[in-house]
Amino acid sequence: MLKEIYYKLKTHDGLKPSCCFCTFLSAQPSLNCTDISNDASYIYGGFDDSSIRLYSFRSRPLTSKRKSSNHMASKEICDGQQTLLRAHEGPVYTVRLSNDNQFLLSGSADSTVRLWSTELRSNLVAYKAHRGPVWDVSFSPRGHLYVSGGADRTAKLWIPERKESLRIFEGHQSDVDCVTWHPSCHYVITGSSDCSARLWDIQTGKCVRVFRELRTPITSIAACPDGKTVVVGTQDGQIKIWELGENKSLGILRNHSESVWSLAFTSEPPYTLATGGGDGIIRIWNFSTINIRDNVPSTQSLANPMSGLLATWVTKQTLIYSLRFIEKNFLAGAGF
Repeated sequence: MLKEIYYKLKTHDGLKPSCCFCTFLSAQPSLNCTDISNDASYIYGGFDDSSIRLYSFRSRPLTSKRKSSNHMASKEICDGQQTLLRAHEGPVYTVRLSNDNQFLLSGSADSTVRLWSTELRSNLVAYKAHRGPVWDVSFSPRGHLYVSGGADRTAKLWIPERKESLRIFEGHQSDVDCVTWHPSCHYVITGSSDCSARLWDIQTGKCVRVFRELRTPITSIAACPDGKTVVVGTQDGQIKIWELGENKSLGILRNHSESVWSLAFTSEPPYTLATGGGDGIIRIWNFSTINIRDNVPSTQSLANPMSGLLATWVTKQTLIYSLRFIEKNFLAGAGF
């Protein structure tokens, strides 16, 4: 009965989310990236020593799946508190879980993307993805397509059954540092060190929108679930908002002092936006409030952006690597 009541609860404007944040203490070798399962049960981290590590928030200790692991040349080491997964031959720069938590993608300095089974904890496929490091990967919200971005200035569209990419998105003048999907799943969005973001049609492979007017590289990117706006975070701490239909800038939020590494939206309206990064601060925004400004000069901040600010949470010098809204108004995060 209580569970049924929970799922019938509705969020409303001005409601602050609850947050569970995980800090990696003395994470040696160096932690590069994290991702959290959508039920907040597990967290994965990618490290400089080419390993991926799994940590559980459940009370039961982790157990080895080695007997079931017969795929590829991967290795699993489990000590009850964490599971160590090895297959890459270079630092792991990105890890991303599928929406059903059954698969994990990882990208590395060894130029490969690897697909993992979270049930078997083994590497299923290795894709020779880019010429140089793979900086980001992202599963399609509605299927098993995925997109990758790398140091060769391209993003690529993949299907797990094929070892060759379906599409190559070319046009950026520098590394493609972050990739994500439009909610319709007909487009992918890329952010680059060339200080621009692009919207790509996955059917044709053509660029249909270019978002410029930024001074520093893009470090994070997200699309609002209603599909109308895209939000990017930059190396100098700015958060830029564009309206997709008319390719119009809605303004800039200037409330972070360091790189913005993570952006997360709630899945249902009224939409809440969580932002975090190198300044160790998580900010929570009522996006329905900050997203309605019209005719804002693209080089200026949004009028009274603090009016949309619901909460500011300051960590004890923890860098914010990843944020994810789990259910309703619950936010999970991780950092180092």
